[in-house]
Amino acid sequence: MLVVDSQNSSIRMITPAGVVSTVVGTNTVGTVDGPAATARFRYPSAVTLGPGGDMYIVDSGNHSIRKFDGTTVSTLAGSAAGTPGYADGTGTAALFTSPTSAVLHADGNLYVTEFNNHVIRKITLAGVVTTLAGSNVAFGNVDGTGAAARFISPSDIQMDAFGNLFVVDISTNTIRKITTAGVVTTFAGSGAAGVVDGVGTAAQFDGPNGLVIDPEDNLYVADRNGNTIRKITPAGVVTTIAGSTTSGSANGSGSVARFSAPISLAMDSARNLYVTELNRNTIRKITLP
Repeated sequence: MLVVDSQNSSIRMITPAGVVSTVVGTNTVGTVDGPAATARFRYPSAVTLGPGGDMYIVDSGNHSIRKFDGTTVSTLAGSAAGTPGYADGTGTAALFTSPTSAVLHADGNLYVTEFNNHVIRKITLAGVVTTLAGSNVAFGNVDGTGAAARFISPSDIQMDAFGNLFVVDISTNTIRKITTAGVVTTFAGSGAAGVVDGVGTAAQFDGPNGLVIDPEDNLYVADRNGNTIRKITPAGVVTTIAGSTTSGSANGSGSVARFSAPISLAMDSARNLYVTELNRNTIRKITLP
C-alpha cells in the first residue's frame, strides 16, 4: 500500500506485514526533478498508479503533478517553479493552485481535483491540461455541465466501474458525481453539516474528505469532522459503518470504535479498509463484512 506522508514530503510503502519504507522523497521540502535520491516535493497530497507502475504524485505545495517512473521524478503538468495560478495548457505552461487528488481513468487520462481553484481538471499522459468542470472565478454548490457547475474546495476523487467520477466536495458537505462529459450531479449529502444517514440528498456529512470505491461500486467516505466512516451504495443509500461523532482513539466494531479526524481511505484486494487519522498520525484497519 502506498501512503503519502505529506508533512515529510515523501511517498511511503507499507507491506501487509506492516513494514514501512520510503519510495521517493525526503523530509526536506523543495521543487526538484531528477533521480529519486535527490528529487524533492512540497507537501504532496495524493498518489495514483499509471501504466507500467508509473506513479503520478499530486504535489499540492508545488501546485503541480509529478511523475515518478521508478527511477526519475519529472513534472508532468504545472509550474516547474511551484508557482500557483490557473491556466489550461501543456506541461509546465499549465497552472494549478493546490491540486489535491487524482485518479487515472479507464480512458487513459488523469482527473485532478483542485482545492483552491474549485475545479476538476483533465490531464492527458502527454501533459495536456483542460478544465472538465467548475469555475475558478465563481464557486458554490451548483449542479450543471462543465463551467456551469460549481464546487467549493473539492478534495478526493475516485472512479466507479462505469467510468463515472465521484468527488468529495468538502466545503459543501456533499459527494458529487461527474461524467467524463462534465455533467455534474449531487450523489449524496444535503449541503448541511451533520452525521445523518439517509438516501441521496437526505443524508448529511460533516467535512467529508477521503473516498474509496469497492468492486461493487459502494463508496466509503472518511467523514473528518464527524469522526466516522460512511458507506454509500450505488443507489445512494448512506450508512455509518464505524465511529461516532465523539472523537477518540478506540478499536472495536461499528459505533464502539473511535476516530479523530479521519481524512483518507484505501482498500486492499481482500476488501480491508485502511484509514489515516489526521490528529493521531495513525493508520487504522477496518474489516468489512
